[in-house]
Amino acid sequence: MRKGLPKYPSLLTVLLFFLVWVKPPSAIAQTLKQTKPNFWNSNWELTLNVGGNQFYGDVNNRNFFQKWSQESPLGYQLNLTKMLHSYWGVGINLNYAGVKSIKDQLPDGTRVDFSLTGKYFGVNPYFYLNFNDLIFGYKADRSWALYGKIGVGYAFWNNTLTNNITGTSVKSGETVGAHTYAKKGLEVPLTAGLRFRLSARLSLDLGAEYTTILSDDVDLWNEGYKYDKFLYTHAGITYSFGSSHRSRKPEKEREPKADTRTKQNIPLFDYTFFSSPDKSLQQASQPVVPPADVLKIDQPVSPPTATQTTTQKATQQQTAAVQQHRGLEFRVQIMAADKKMGVAAVQAKYNLSVPVEEVYQNGYYRYTVGHYSSYQAALAESRQIRAQGITDAFVTAYREGLRIPLTSSMMH
Repeated sequence: MRKGLPKYPSLLTVLLFFLVWVKPPSAIAQTLKQTKPNFWNSNWELTLNVGGNQFYGDVNNRNFFQKWSQESPLGYQLNLTKMLHSYWGVGINLNYAGVKSIKDQLPDGTRVDFSLTGKYFGVNPYFYLNFNDLIFGYKADRSWALYGKIGVGYAFWNNTLTNNITGTSVKSGETVGAHTYAKKGLEVPLTAGLRFRLSARLSLDLGAEYTTILSDDVDLWNEGYKYDKFLYTHAGITYSFGSSHRSRKPEKEREPKADTRTKQNIPLFDYTFFSSPDKSLQQASQPVVPPADVLKIDQPVSPPTATQTTTQKATQQQTAAVQQHRGLEFRVQIMAADKKMGVAAVQAKYNLSVPVEEVYQNGYYRYTVGHYSSYQAALAESRQIRAQGITDAFVTAYREGLRIPLTSSMMH
């Protein structure tokens, strides 16, 4: 009879991973947009940890706390994770640990003295899930996170079971009677852990991995439940490298396409975004001019009189248009969020060497770089930023520090 851990994995754990796996991507406002050139150089996490490895099988009479003193040999683990979204990713795990367990009593109460010793090595790909980002949404300055992993891989072991009373022993790979003890088999590890942020790239990792070996030959004792198990509790350091994708941009904004239709003589800028243009000033042969109270003109423009010529009217309208666009500039937006992240956090996450600015408007915090007098210059900069892995960068227009709609006429 086994002691210490239940025979079967928690039903709640299995259901939780199933529900997370089938959760549709549309539940998050912005999904990851990776292009092939940037896939291999961004959003990676490397974790190295060390801990105690406990065996639970037929050769076992003690619980978790009793095993700590004598039956928890050191283990080492290396994990490499590729984050494909702010809350999930995939990776590969390498695990090497000692094996030690003692059996001093049979199920019928008979006293015995068996000891199991050896080594274990496992390799498995896994699915990684950040529960904080999944449930509460991404937050750049969050100090801790609860995570889980599930994998399927292969395990190798080389163990010896010794009867300390008779002095006899049997080893992995040996044949006893008609049975040959296996030295390898499939494994299914389940991991739960906590990460505490130490800096922009380093985190303290604490967790436990419960691995089921789909074989009863690990402890060289074939009775009871047919699957042997390991419980590996660990502490380590996680290092994040590559440009980060972990940003949420609630707005569905895209870079406007240039107008490829036949160009006509139109005003320098399009004023159709004003809420109430003065229709009485429209003329068949002249561009539409908004009223003077909408135009922030440094010098007042006198209204046309009956004595003014058509040439004088056109000159005044052109002067008003030039004055209207004083203070207009273009910037490259990196991201937007409904919660404040801070300039320093955004700059560190994206590994940017240029200054980042924050503007709060209409309920969103927008983070931008650069100030450009022409749309084409800002567009060229946005393409360079995208090439660095920030694939959501696009050009926006600002006047006097506030964002305004980007019209087709501004692009020429």
